[in-house]
Amino acid sequence: MEKDVDTVDPSKTIHVGEFMLDHKGDRPEKKIELRRSEIYLTELMERVCDKMDDYVRAIMRDSGKLVVIPLIVDGMMNSIIGDAHIIQDGDLNKSLKFYCQNIVEEYDEGFTKHFGLRDADLSDKICWEYSKLCKDVYPAEYEEDIVAAERQKKRKNRKVAHWFIIV
Repeated sequence: MEKDVDTVDPSKTIHVGEFMLDHKGDRPEKKIELRRSEIYLTELMERVCDKMDDYVRAIMRDSGKLVVIPLIVDGMMNSIIGDAHIIQDGDLNKSLKFYCQNIVEEYDEGFTKHFGLRDADLSDKICWEYSKLCKDVYPAEYEEDIVAAERQKKRKNRKVAHWFIIV
């Protein structure tokens, strides 16, 4: 959505106002950027899940992590695909679109609010703070610690497994 919002000319504006009259009998009205308007963002959210047809679920070969990756990046085949094992679904990955639609339906008001406010670190605000959809995903800053802990755990498990073989 951020890419789509950024493609709209910031000089395009829209008049928005309230339905209630002020003390003078006038309807207060103000101009805002079209790309930050609730109308534009709502229409954009209605179409965002259609793009999930161009994504696949995969497991990264080196880390074993489940990821969702785009097939095409900048008009070319995504180079990451060679480093991943694509998960073939019986529904041809239509479940990604279904999950996307459920998320958008549940959190659309907050998404519209955060996109409209031009929040810094928009992805973090939506993912971690507002929807809490990333609560089971570790931030990148902890990635090295997690990998080191997993390696140590594997070493410990190998020693235990080796011990069982000897006995």
